[in-house]
Amino acid sequence: MNNMIQTYKITLKRNLKMLQYAGFLLVSLLILILIMANSQGVFFVYDSSFVVIFFVFEIPAIILHVEYFIENYQTELTIDYKARTIRIKNRNKSYAYDFEDIMISKLYKSIYYKYETDNNRRWKTPFSDYGYWFVRFKDDRRFYFTSLMIDTSAKPLIGGAEVKYPLFPLIKRNELTDDEIEHRFESKVKSYMDKNQHLTIHELSNRIKMKGSFKREVNEALSRLKSVKEEDIGAK
Repeated sequence: MNNMIQTYKITLKRNLKMLQYAGFLLVSLLILILIMANSQGVFFVYDSSFVVIFFVFEIPAIILHVEYFIENYQTELTIDYKARTIRIKNRNKSYAYDFEDIMISKLYKSIYYKYETDNNRRWKTPFSDYGYWFVRFKDDRRFYFTSLMIDTSAKPLIGGAEVKYPLFPLIKRNELTDDEIEHRFESKVKSYMDKNQHLTIHELSNRIKMKGSFKREVNEALSRLKSVKEEDIGAK
């Protein structure tokens, strides 16, 4: 990278770039409707089609654009690749981190870009270029840098990011670490084990056979509880 210090923020250029496909489609549909308006009976068909296309393709792009703009309004990201530091200005607050402070780094691209991994080409939509980079630091602060600031269709700004390809890249605000997911799972398993202490080994076995009817946490709790009870009997 020629410039070792890069700064990113919402710009008019990126706003227009993100809206160009939605704008082109909208103008094309309006022109088509105007052309067909003089044909009796045909106008209604094209008018109905316009409404369908508008809601399927235009509305999602508008929703993403508004959400992303609100998220990154007055946000500035500066990355110093030589010093390996990150500076973030978010409205009236400033934060400074080292690359090593990153706990979670995920780049969310539209599913259109999944051809990078499976070589399957997909139709491009007005919201195909929308995406965001989610970063969580050791101090538990979370930031979402959207495609109104950065080019999410390119490689991650910092190596090591996990790349995801959602159909509709709305910002996910409930990202958990693997340890947190495991902790929640274990807590639920323990809770289910406590609730089912009264069951006999035979009753536990019958419920385990019905595992398709229960959540994964319940199945794990039943299996562990059965093993504990069997060990207790064997120890006597």
